[in-house]
Amino acid sequence: ALLVAGLAVVAGQLLRDGLLGLGAGLALAALLASLTTWRSVRHVRSLAARTAAAEAGERRLRTLLESIGEGFLLLDAEWRIAHATPQVAALLGRPIEALVGQVLWTAVPEALGSRVEAECRRALATGERVAFAAYHAPVERWFDVRACPT
Repeated sequence: ALLVAGLAVVAGQLLRDGLLGLGAGLALAALLASLTTWRSVRHVRSLAARTAAAEAGERRLRTLLESIGEGFLLLDAEWRIAHATPQVAALLGRPIEALVGQVLWTAVPEALGSRVEAECRRALATGERVAFAAYHAPVERWFDVRACPT
C-alpha cells in the first residue's frame, strides 16, 4: 500500500509538471487502482485461507478431545470453560451449553471451597500438574482429577 501510494504521488507530480501526458497519467492511475484491488483481493484470500485452516484445526482438536473416553474441560485464564466434552457434561449432570462460556465456579458452584478448587488453584499458582481424587456429591461419584496448567 505504501509503494502504491508513493507511485501515485510520483505520477501526480509528473502529470502536473507536464512530463506525463493525460492519457498516460490515466493509464497509470488505472494500473495503480488495479494493483490496489489485486492486493486487497490477495489479502482477503489470504485471510480466508488462514481462517479456514484455523477452523479445520479447531475441528480436529474438538474431534480429538471428544474421542477421549474421559471427561475433559478446557479453562481459560479467567477460569471460564472454553470447551467441555459430552463425557464431562454427563459426569457432572449438566448440559454442555450450561458449562461452556461459564466461569467454572459458577457452572459448578459445589466446587467452590472444595479440594477441586484448592488443587486447581495450586496447579495454576505453581505451574505444576496435580492429580487427586474428588467426590462430587450431586452425582454421588468419585472422580480422578488431573489439572495441567499451560
